[in-house]
Amino acid sequence: MGFERIKKYVLLVSGGGNILGSAGIVFLMFLICADIIGRYVLKSPILGAFELSEFIMAGIIFIGFAYTQAQKAHIKIDLLITHLPNDTQYFLQIFNLSVILAFYALIVWRGGAGVWEAFVLDDKTTGLARIPYWPARAVVPLGGGLFCLQIIIDIVDEIKGRRSKQYGS
Repeated sequence: MGFERIKKYVLLVSGGGNILGSAGIVFLMFLICADIIGRYVLKSPILGAFELSEFIMAGIIFIGFAYTQAQKAHIKIDLLITHLPNDTQYFLQIFNLSVILAFYALIVWRGGAGVWEAFVLDDKTTGLARIPYWPARAVVPLGGGLFCLQIIIDIVDEIKGRRSKQYGS
């Protein structure tokens, strides 16, 4: 499978994650509004709304990282870097992406261990709504893994772009 094909599939999956995250925001908005109305108007809050909103927040955040990276939409401060020589800018870009990759690979590894532990121990929320933790925890390594794939794609693109500039192809 060629690099461009992998790149296309990662973008397709991360785009789907972006849509899922957007739907999660809308669902979360309605859930919180319904819980507030139920709590203060009807005197009957929605059971497990707080726990569910925490889980949805994790999904919204981690599932959108890869798509945001693919669109180059993460916050970037390049006040000083733009004044450096091109070779230094290139090195810093590769270094930055490599550090991000290492950090998120660690998040994926430890997040996966946390998912497994929550699954094996059948860890659930406290209170009346006993919601299992592992599905919400699974979003962290899944979203982080997709983000790592996108970072690898960006590193390869940087190297290929540099090579084409160097050799004029």
